[in-house]
Amino acid sequence: MRVPWRDRAWDQFLCSDPLGNSSCTLLANIGPKRDDEYEVAHAGVGIDVLEHDRLPCLSERATFMSPLGYTVTKRHPYAWNAALKGKIHPTKVHLPGYAFEAVPFRWLNRQSLNDEIGHDRVPRFNPAAEDFVDQSLGYDRAAWVMDGANQRAVLDAFFEPVEINHSLVFVYLKHSPLQEQRTDRLLVGAARVTGVTKPPMWEESDNPPFSSSMWETVVRHSLRPDMSDGILLPYQQLIPLLDEGVDIDAALAWAPQGRLNEFSYVTEHLSDDAAIEALGALERAALGMRDLKLDIPDGALDWITGQTERLWQSRGPVPGLPGVLAQIGVRDPHAGARAVLDAAADRHPWDVLNTGFDDPNTFPQSVKPHLAGVPARVWNRAPEETRAVLRLLSAFDISREQVAMLATGDTDLPMDHAELLDNPYFAATCTYGSPLHVPFSTVDRALFPPSHVTWTPAIPDEAELDGYQDRRRVEALITDVLEQQAAQGDTVLPVDEAIELANAMPLSQPPNLTGLILTGLDLDQDSLRAADEWSPLHAVELADGSDGYKLSRLEETAEVIRAKIAEQETRPAFGALSNARQVLDDALDRNQLVSSSEDVDELEERARSEKATGLSALHDAPLSVLIGPAGTGKTTLLKALVEYPGVAAGGVLLLAPTGKARVQLETKVGLPAQTLASYLTPSKRYDGETGRYFVLDESALRRSYSLVVIDEASMLTEEMLAAALDAFTGVGRLVLVGDPRQLPPIGAGRPFVDLVNKLRPESFSNWIRVAPGYVELQVPRRQLPDGAQGERLDLQLAAWFGDNTRGAADDSIWSLLEDAPDHPTVRYESWGDRTPIKALTDVLQDVLGITASEEGIRRFAESYGAELNGQWINWEPGAGTRAEEWQILSPTRSRAFGTVELNRHIKRKYRADDTSWAQKTTRKANLPGPIGPELIARGDKVMQTVNRRLQAWPKDGALNYVANGEIGVAIGRPVPVTKARKRGLRLNVEFSSQPGFRYSYWPTDSDQNVMLELAWAVTVHKAQGSEFGITFLVLPARANVSRELMYTALTRQKDKVIILHEGSLQELRDLAAPWRSETARRLTDLFVAPQPFALEIRGTARRFDRKLLHVSANGTPMASKNEVIIAGLLDQLVPGRWHYEQPLVGTDGREVLPDFTIAAPDGRTVYWEHAGMLDLPDYARKWELKKDWYANNGILPASEGGGELGVLMWTDDLKGADAQAWLTYAAQVLGVSHHADNYATAADHARRATKKAAKPRH
Repeated sequence: MRVPWRDRAWDQFLCSDPLGNSSCTLLANIGPKRDDEYEVAHAGVGIDVLEHDRLPCLSERATFMSPLGYTVTKRHPYAWNAALKGKIHPTKVHLPGYAFEAVPFRWLNRQSLNDEIGHDRVPRFNPAAEDFVDQSLGYDRAAWVMDGANQRAVLDAFFEPVEINHSLVFVYLKHSPLQEQRTDRLLVGAARVTGVTKPPMWEESDNPPFSSSMWETVVRHSLRPDMSDGILLPYQQLIPLLDEGVDIDAALAWAPQGRLNEFSYVTEHLSDDAAIEALGALERAALGMRDLKLDIPDGALDWITGQTERLWQSRGPVPGLPGVLAQIGVRDPHAGARAVLDAAADRHPWDVLNTGFDDPNTFPQSVKPHLAGVPARVWNRAPEETRAVLRLLSAFDISREQVAMLATGDTDLPMDHAELLDNPYFAATCTYGSPLHVPFSTVDRALFPPSHVTWTPAIPDEAELDGYQDRRRVEALITDVLEQQAAQGDTVLPVDEAIELANAMPLSQPPNLTGLILTGLDLDQDSLRAADEWSPLHAVELADGSDGYKLSRLEETAEVIRAKIAEQETRPAFGALSNARQVLDDALDRNQLVSSSEDVDELEERARSEKATGLSALHDAPLSVLIGPAGTGKTTLLKALVEYPGVAAGGVLLLAPTGKARVQLETKVGLPAQTLASYLTPSKRYDGETGRYFVLDESALRRSYSLVVIDEASMLTEEMLAAALDAFTGVGRLVLVGDPRQLPPIGAGRPFVDLVNKLRPESFSNWIRVAPGYVELQVPRRQLPDGAQGERLDLQLAAWFGDNTRGAADDSIWSLLEDAPDHPTVRYESWGDRTPIKALTDVLQDVLGITASEEGIRRFAESYGAELNGQWINWEPGAGTRAEEWQILSPTRSRAFGTVELNRHIKRKYRADDTSWAQKTTRKANLPGPIGPELIARGDKVMQTVNRRLQAWPKDGALNYVANGEIGVAIGRPVPVTKARKRGLRLNVEFSSQPGFRYSYWPTDSDQNVMLELAWAVTVHKAQGSEFGITFLVLPARANVSRELMYTALTRQKDKVIILHEGSLQELRDLAAPWRSETARRLTDLFVAPQPFALEIRGTARRFDRKLLHVSANGTPMASKNEVIIAGLLDQLVPGRWHYEQPLVGTDGREVLPDFTIAAPDGRTVYWEHAGMLDLPDYARKWELKKDWYANNGILPASEGGGELGVLMWTDDLKGADAQAWLTYAAQVLGVSHHADNYATAADHARRATKKAAKPRH
């Protein structure tokens, strides 16, 4: 039973903060109907004193825990039709307390009833009656069962299996603040069904052509606040913990894998298997909540235990029997399976079946109509091996489609019957990635039920396993663990961590694994390496020599990447450019990309110097990475390379992972570009329906080019990169472009970061970071909004969140923002006592020059593409080209500061007219009807939410494909009724990435399969790969975000970023902590083995790859490798007497964070700053200002004898990381002795720290 998110425990009171709950508005029955003003005015008030018909959440079961009932008036959805008008009347629905309105939408949908459920499961269903309904309505597109008798037949069939006081009801969420990172359904609780009341017929008069039944069946339940007869997880209490950065994953109960249908249609059946798994998830989450000090009564856990034991017995040995019977031709497999189970009574169902198949005349009378005849002949003619497989599959709780897939061997990894019988877990292992994947838990429940059940598993002798620690079971279990971790980004897992996660899996017979047991099962590393037979597991060695596991499929993917990269590296070099600077200057002048080469200031000179060196390196190397922050000119350099004579002679291929990035690449480089998906689809290396990428065999077609460029490469998973590289052969130059500081990809690995680290040299000869195959641009030259060149403070702020970009002078950005929060490229504004909506409204009015007045509404429309013609606002072709002139960003979809509520606010305030028009049908001219719960209408800014092949207009030159994340504007003019009826109108959208083309979308009032969402505000994840003119970043005070997300958010703007922050500048600065790195959290071994270690963050151990996180010997995360070296030196000289980034407040109130604060043995306080890149003029200037600040606060350089309040010392990178010189200098300043013989490198300290830090994980 689906319920909406509430900020209360689904009781009789309205939400305490209705506008803070945007999750519920994503449901079609709430979003378009919620009266925000009414709910805000009555926040926290009981429903007993409110108007029930003004609360759409009631009918979405929002008060299922209320002791008070309610009454709402329903209106027939077709009452407007001429055949029913005035004959079917509004009818009241009465709900008691502690009850649900249950509507089995999938069963009442004509198509799904026919295609998925089958009319055979509704014996009284009369198709002819539906034909009569269509004739009566004059409408042949009705999606729903409409005849009253048929509706009653469907409802009776649906609720017939429900046993009062025995059947269970599970409650789940589709949208909530806890589901930002996953689209899975979230279980809320469970209870017994204590009553079912069928709905009444609609009130009618004057003999309508057909009767109509209401659908809202009343289901009462046993759950009460004390949880003595059910369980309800207090998710609302997790929200403050989430905001504080607490890991709450263990307190979330996710719906069972592979059960999307059961958790997608409001009310649906759940099998015993799925219910067992759901109860297990609720139990684990309840225990996780207890670990977080949240109260879960003992009675709730006892209830789960009792219900689980009962369900296991009820499950029986053959939940997959209907699918097996369908495979042998049984017409009504569900009825046939029920007949077999009823006839079996206390016998095993297969005893009944085997006896009957031997002599069909001996089938019980109730079974004979189903199985005698053709099904029996099919069974008896089938090979023995096939029959054994079908018996095995009857033990799995799987669909008939899954049975057919496994029976035919049409799996992701092909397998035959003998292989499946030899290893039943191949049903799971060989179907990962398939839409019909069989979860490991489904197979395991069939093979290893708990000991208390009285039935025997339906496992043929050919498929017997050797106990609960059978090698095949353990191998499949570890594989499942690795698959789950791969979805989180890891491609490698330490053996100890794999064991820990495997033992934590909720299995009826826990495996109790240890390293010794794995060795005994030949699943240790040596055995896996020596094995001749295929295994889904691959053995790897970690950096410290310990063992790790990896999926064989990901190792095969990695091998493709390694081989292609190695092949490209061994190709002969093309030669450096002796005149690179002249070539660059000519290209810049020719394309007018920057000011004339005759007018070059000092910073522009540095920018051109590094670009010229980079251009020469790109020309020379067959393989290159081109990296750098936004505004450093990566695409400028690419254009210069492409234009150089001979480079493009053999063909140029420009690729990008998203449609938005494709357009930018094409525009800036001046050549056609393609999305990765559109390029790989024709060769079948990409499947648009599943979103999967593939590597093909040696016989597949591969193309050669003189130059291949892949932009925004940080967004590529290992599988995406492997598929792309597999599509090429004989590439002259391969250049991967991007910024490794941005968000890592959604999926397995971080291949771009790994490749960058592989190609980056240990050191550079000067300040220019260019080497063979490696080009890093550092000097930002993005213009100011007025077109002039100057200091880009927005990029300086972003650099604070980038890896290895901070130094002692970098923190000047914070003092600048504190002194003057509004600058040409960045503005910092605290919400103060305003709501995020109010703060955003104020800033939009200020920056865009809009108000809530009529003129303000027109100005708002014009700001993203509308054309103003007198009093009219027109949305013409071309509007899409302006869709990205400004953009609101948020780290989340939900909450008051999330994109959903921000978009709702904008639509209410500025877009009400077109929305209202779209909802009406007029006699003159109409707009297409609105789409989805957000009521998307003409003039709205929208985003595509799925990858989909669609027909574009005009046809010539059309891509006919829209990628997830593309942003556009809904365009079109009102259509006179003389040209088309309203129901025939589709909404046209022009995307900014495909200007001049439009895609059409049918209106719908459903929240299912809606491909568009409002996009004035989008999440930072969705904005990756895009560029906007101005961005508005809405950021809560305690945002649980990664530093990569912050960096990405702060680099989306071309002109200016405006940060609307609930907190303080210091809280914003805290988000740059090194431990917040998602990239460093991932473990991969694409080119080098990872070095996992545990770091305690706020009392919880979190695992990172030490090679991507700078950590001192005592476990302190630091901003750079050089700071780690300094920490090691201080451990030698003054152990225990130093602190890292300890706040220092000056007399002016400014707070700085000295790199190291040291209590010298003689009582002085010494501040050690690592000044970094003093060879950069701008940086050196800032460092001088910081030294002045120290001096003004009584802290003078050591060379001057120090000051009254402390001594300042500093080091820099001018001669590289000269640790020995730093050691000598520090000893002198601190007044301590040192001996070179005792000098230990930072790496030595790091190795010791790894072993110490890793211990707590065992």
